[in-house]
Amino acid sequence: MEEQTEADVLICEDCPAVPTISRRRLNGLPALLAISFLVAGLPSCAWAQDASTAGGHADVAAQAGSDAPQGPMNFIAVGVGVAPKYPGAKSYSPVPFIAADITGKGVEISMRGPNIRANLLGDSAFSIGPVAGLNFGRSQSDGGVARNLPKISDEIDLGGYAAYRFGGNERGQGQLELEVTALRDVSHTSNGFTVNGDVSYILLRSFRWSLGADANLTYASSRTLRTYFGITPASALASGLIPYSPTGGVRDVGGGLTAGYQFNRRWGVISRFGYNYLVGDAAKSPIVKAGSRGQLLGGVALSYRF
Repeated sequence: MEEQTEADVLICEDCPAVPTISRRRLNGLPALLAISFLVAGLPSCAWAQDASTAGGHADVAAQAGSDAPQGPMNFIAVGVGVAPKYPGAKSYSPVPFIAADITGKGVEISMRGPNIRANLLGDSAFSIGPVAGLNFGRSQSDGGVARNLPKISDEIDLGGYAAYRFGGNERGQGQLELEVTALRDVSHTSNGFTVNGDVSYILLRSFRWSLGADANLTYASSRTLRTYFGITPASALASGLIPYSPTGGVRDVGGGLTAGYQFNRRWGVISRFGYNYLVGDAAKSPIVKAGSRGQLLGGVALSYRF
């Protein structure tokens, strides 16, 4: 049996918590492509949102073992999670929980759920690059008030992000990261856009354990809010809900925790718990009043470094 050293089991240096986006080893875009849309079928854009705001947190667990000399630098995790069936729903569905970090030719690519990004600056305190995301729509089969509302097709978003991390000890414990991500619908589902601000902090990073916390806020355009939370006169007649036309503003605030444990230099487990709270015009929607303003998201995944 191969003898292990402490360095062999170090928890990823950049892994704060899970559903965020890793900024150091592989920041999110090609990773999603590489795994090929295994996340297809996620029932709610809530998961996509939590995934994008948890970016740096998966790094905490994702980069376990990255301190090891000549140790594996790439990472993939597959598991199961739960998410609301649609934005504002009070019922939940199981969803695939997937994360990945892959580095190559100075570009870091990371995937968290249905979001993927590329850090064009490599292993630097600053990171910037393109982002692609998938927001899952809504159908009558989701139940609740959705039964009598029009179907919303899945939405493909493209945009970019910029982040800066600082502080922390030699392993990254105590590191703080600030990030802004802007995404616009290119699939003509909503024709809107969102801007998200995220702050993440690495609470713990030891040889085997990692723990990160994050807080986020999302602004959504009028078109985005009307698509997911609005009620047209025709929909009002079919559903019995009152007509409603929200305007752009802060859509939600939230936060989460991501934890990781490394069994050895290659295998580990990561878990994520997130909570988003709908505010502003989104919270006033009859859809949300019939559902829930609180949106829980969580998951557990087995990770492998290579």
